[in-house]
Amino acid sequence: MGCAGRDPPHGEGPLSDRERALDHPTRPGKPAADVGGCAIGILARAPIAGRAKTRLIPRLGAVGAARFQEASLQDADRLVSIVGVPGILFLSPLSARSRIRPLRLALPIAGQGGGSLGTRMVAALERLLRLPEIDRALVIGTDSPDLPVRLLRDAVQALREHPAVLVPAADGGYVAFGVHGAHARSGELRRVLRPVPWSSPHTCERTAEALRAGGLEPLLLETWFDIDEPSDLDALRARLARSAHDRNPDEVAPHTAAFLREWQAPPDPDALSG
Repeated sequence: MGCAGRDPPHGEGPLSDRERALDHPTRPGKPAADVGGCAIGILARAPIAGRAKTRLIPRLGAVGAARFQEASLQDADRLVSIVGVPGILFLSPLSARSRIRPLRLALPIAGQGGGSLGTRMVAALERLLRLPEIDRALVIGTDSPDLPVRLLRDAVQALREHPAVLVPAADGGYVAFGVHGAHARSGELRRVLRPVPWSSPHTCERTAEALRAGGLEPLLLETWFDIDEPSDLDALRARLARSAHDRNPDEVAPHTAAFLREWQAPPDPDALSG
């Protein structure tokens, strides 16, 4: 997420009735007492062929890359529900929301607005903090479909004692970023993050430095993995295979795992002609 590029502007609009009515949903049998008062936003690009996960197109094809994004969206949506907190899916472009309606996602949908990743991320945090009874907020992306439930829960819980939390990504960005509401509501976060480069292998490092300089000492949790390049798919397959033995497979990216099992990329025309 921390190394993503710039998207065109799309309006957010006022909070919907559904967003205003959000409570703290819990997974059946899973108490949410340890995560109360927090909300999670998902920053995601719409799964449009040729525009989604473009660096995976050489391996998956344009349609396959879009289908991979669909599966990642479903797993991110499911992850938030399992953690047991309210949330919002921030979609870019918002005009493509009809494309994801068949996915039957649980979260309400809003636009991301315009500007850099940092601008959109802070706007999402501010909006989450306007939900009833919310004083902490996190944002995640869809580039880490196998993000462990326990790691996201750790991030949520960390905000009880820390003003900010980061889950670094192996590529130098980050998988999750969260703040305590007192800092985001005041506009302080926008000022603190202004110098951070948002398309850089040093984004997480620079974000942590900026937060410290602004008096918001962040807690850095375990590093996780983004899926950006074709080689990342191979590493993801290996992690999912291990997860089937190490953890409850029902909680490890089931939609993405199903996609990787079933998808057949179209044949390479150059290879056929040779």
